[in-house]
Amino acid sequence: MSKTLFKRLKGKVIKDTVLQGGKTLSVVREKRRARKIRSALRGKRKGYTLREPGIDYVSAEKIIKTTRQRNKSLSGLQRRSRTIPEFKKEDGGKLIFAIRVKVQNASQMHTKVFKILKLLRLNKFHSGVFLRLTKATHQLLHLVSPYVVYGFPSTLSVRNLIFKRSYILKNGEKTALSSNKLVSERLGKFDIICIEDLVSQIVERREYFNKCTQFLLPFKLNFERDFYKNLLRKHGIQKIKYGNINERINDIIKQMN
Repeated sequence: MSKTLFKRLKGKVIKDTVLQGGKTLSVVREKRRARKIRSALRGKRKGYTLREPGIDYVSAEKIIKTTRQRNKSLSGLQRRSRTIPEFKKEDGGKLIFAIRVKVQNASQMHTKVFKILKLLRLNKFHSGVFLRLTKATHQLLHLVSPYVVYGFPSTLSVRNLIFKRSYILKNGEKTALSSNKLVSERLGKFDIICIEDLVSQIVERREYFNKCTQFLLPFKLNFERDFYKNLLRKHGIQKIKYGNINERINDIIKQMN
């Protein structure tokens, strides 16, 4: 057996075998990959997929399944567009609070459905926004009714939401609405100088209602694991019906606030 050779670099002793190890390992890996490629091309190793680093591959089955679910979502949207219930004039102008709920296969919804949710500012699960009920809002909410619940919040619910969970954008950063100064800085020119003024504008749907709702970011609500089960038990119903739930929205706000 020949003696082990040594090299000196900057006062350190390094074995020749260590210096050659990195090169040898890379050669072995290249040979192994070449064998796998040859085997895949010959069909000897079934189930082996040739993948390039940095590229995500999706199976054909998954693509077909996703396409079918999106087409189903579009069909549902088209069906609901033909069956929009009549808008009640007595409800016109009322304050509603809409919450996006998490449902199965929500990630495979059609882009048209997602655009409506985005228009309503309900991009994320368990987010909520204040809206004024108009004929246009009524139609949009009906089109996305499988993905939202909405109803008429009480003054107490509105107050609790704004004081506990309201956030705004300040210099591009999400900031809790914790002082009257933040309100007066942005809405002072509309004679809205404190949080109470903000609550009053929203509850009574005053002149600057839209300014106030756009000033607030969508509310992010808490979600408990057994939330829907507890809701069913409380109201004695077998299945939750999404869409308009009228005053029951206050129970949801109370549990998720």
